[in-house]
Amino acid sequence: MSRGVIVAGEGFVEPQLRYPHYRLREDGVVTEFATLTGEAVSGACGTTVEPTVDADDGRFERGFEFVVVPGATALDRELSDAARGRLSALSRSASVFACVGRGVSALIDLGEVEGRLVTGPTELATAVEAAGGRVTGERVTVDGRLVTGRDTDALPFFVMAVRNALAIPQDADAAVRERSFQERARWSAGEPRGADSRDESA
Repeated sequence: MSRGVIVAGEGFVEPQLRYPHYRLREDGVVTEFATLTGEAVSGACGTTVEPTVDADDGRFERGFEFVVVPGATALDRELSDAARGRLSALSRSASVFACVGRGVSALIDLGEVEGRLVTGPTELATAVEAAGGRVTGERVTVDGRLVTGRDTDALPFFVMAVRNALAIPQDADAAVRERSFQERARWSAGEPRGADSRDESA
């Protein structure tokens, strides 16, 4: 069974966190939560995420097959040394390092884009190129262990790329579930805390 971690920063984009979590969980994948601060963080629409793993605990450095970083306002500025250390430790041995939207900023901060193809928001293009990367402008780009998604609208394709990288088998209902989760992510984009319980039981 695959095991990974979604790393949230303050002001995270709710659909970019929820969609991968619910979609991968449906496949039987274990997804934990970590945060850049090591403490609870709030999303742009008010959702609070508590870390389920301690990113400062060295035991977790080799425990995850994949890391997902959603966009967050915290990523609009350079990471603190502590936050950079947490993210670096969690992603060090992961076979898949996936970032969507402004989460791509984390790859720039960690020096992961040099010589790589990535996609992301247009406003990050200059920063990616300055760091030695190339921007494709595609919805999703895969280069080695890096999986990048352009924005929230690309989430179904982004998660599909993560699933492919993890060799999770596809099935006949995959397309139906992708549409279902895309609708759920968009519906919940503006929902405050409290939508979680409805999502859990849907």
